[in-house]
Amino acid sequence: MHVRGDPDSSGANAINAAGQVVGYSGPAGNEHAALWQKGVAIDLGTLGGPFSQAYDINPAGQVVGSSRTSEEDDSEIHAFLWVNGIMTDLGTLGGNVSQAESINPAGQVVGWSETAEGGPGASHPTHAFLWEKGIMRDLGPYDGNQTFALGINPRSQVVGWGGSGSLLLWQKGAATVLGTLGGPGGAAEDINPAGQVVGYSGTVTGEIHPVLWTRK
Repeated sequence: MHVRGDPDSSGANAINAAGQVVGYSGPAGNEHAALWQKGVAIDLGTLGGPFSQAYDINPAGQVVGSSRTSEEDDSEIHAFLWVNGIMTDLGTLGGNVSQAESINPAGQVVGWSETAEGGPGASHPTHAFLWEKGIMRDLGPYDGNQTFALGINPRSQVVGWGGSGSLLLWQKGAATVLGTLGGPGGAAEDINPAGQVVGYSGTVTGEIHPVLWTRK
């Protein structure tokens, strides 16, 4: 299926080594996740709602993102994995909202999800997750604060940030704080196979600068 004609809104978020590009396309407010390959745009569909967006694609052409799950209820937005024409709902950590941010060559997916904590009518804490083989694993809070996972490499190293402004690296389930440029705030956005991390950090003068972290 091709992306709907005359889109009002479209954008690209990621590309793999084969030149496949993912993002979104369609009428503003009702865009669908899209895959562009060999000059053709493919509508990846949704999980049942009017909106979806793709955020990453791995070398095998597996795509992740998020989608509304219902036409009527706009509070339910779930992470998805799209493989060979089939979009799978990855679920949540107990809350209404989750989002898949990155997928590695092995098909491991990371992102973030609301949890069930807080109860009806209350705000729900958000935790980073690692999804693998049908199971979404909660990477937990850090220092009592919310966490968000944004990138994963082939070695299963995960990067992201905590609600306190901590820049985080998860390895074998344990979170490590990455250094900053002296100021508060920032995020670790992505990590390559060598373990080099890119993101941004606040400085002592209050500016925000791009950062590359490398192991000494």
